[in-house]
Amino acid sequence: MIIRKIVLAVFATAMIVACGDKKGEKNSSESEFTRVGEPENMEVEVVENYFPKKEITPNVIQFYTIDNEKEFNQKFGVAKTMNNKVTPIDFSKNRVGVIILPETNKQTTIDIEDTERIGSGAVIEYEITEGEEQSFSTTPALIFKLPGDNRLKTIEFKAGKEVNVIGVPEK
Repeated sequence: MIIRKIVLAVFATAMIVACGDKKGEKNSSESEFTRVGEPENMEVEVVENYFPKKEITPNVIQFYTIDNEKEFNQKFGVAKTMNNKVTPIDFSKNRVGVIILPETNKQTTIDIEDTERIGSGAVIEYEITEGEEQSFSTTPALIFKLPGDNRLKTIEFKAGKEVNVIGVPEK
């Protein structure tokens, strides 16, 4: 009977160790999804002349997608002047991807360096460049069009060794 209890305790301990949370072992530079399929080029178009509304200013960098006009209009306003063109977004054909940074008083740009689609996933490599201090604060954001089809399930955002993976909800 004692041997049975010892074996059971050893087995339970082994299961806890094997199934336990492995905090600290995952490197933020490691991808969280397995790439299946051949990489193919994925065209994205930067959406020009919209600004993030004050209510969505994050404390940390955020990544997300929006697939309907109502949600987009709740988060972003039109920055129309006499001399610029606002990029139209047809949500029946596209969804948008967003990279948004915390508020800053430095001139900041976010640029997409490369994009590719791998099966149901996408990889978007971007770069953040900080410039001179300004006398005012802004919330830097990059908005871009993505394919609106439901084949896209995950997006991996990469900046150097930093990797963030988000799920893409179905339309």
